[in-house]
Amino acid sequence: MKLIKKLDSLCKNITKAERIAAAALLLIMFIICFMAVILRYVFNSPWTWSDEVILILLVAFGYLCISIDVYNDEHVALTGIYNMLPPAAKKVLDALRHILICVFFVLMTYYAGIIFKIKYPKKLAATGFSQGIVFFIQMAMAALMCLFCIVNLIKVFAAQEPQPAAAEKKEVSES
Repeated sequence: MKLIKKLDSLCKNITKAERIAAAALLLIMFIICFMAVILRYVFNSPWTWSDEVILILLVAFGYLCISIDVYNDEHVALTGIYNMLPPAAKKVLDALRHILICVFFVLMTYYAGIIFKIKYPKKLAATGFSQGIVFFIQMAMAALMCLFCIVNLIKVFAAQEPQPAAAEKKEVSES
């Protein structure tokens, strides 16, 4: 149990850092975009690199947000039928969901690595940055999301089943 708590604490700290980084990226994108528009339309002197930088930052921002949602288990879900199932069935479906999501992110990490190797030597036109930077971000964030899925899967199996007798006693005492 201590290992689970330590892993969960580590993941919470990572997501806190991700939230801060996402907010910073959003602010930086806003400033660059705002300045690019002003320079282009007011001073007729556009930044040639702004679109590429904003695109890279947007990719990083998107993967940070996805990662936070994966850890918090807040991604889109159909819960109508799920909520009617008994706890044991919910546990099985939760485990299956985390396993499938983890497999998806393992594949995403693998293929992003392959594409990164192909794109790394090529340069973006305006900034001269490697074209592989976007795929490096994807690979790193997908690997982190694999960790989050594994932690969530461990938490599913470590969760205690609710005791029906205790729940019934609580309901009776509240009446």
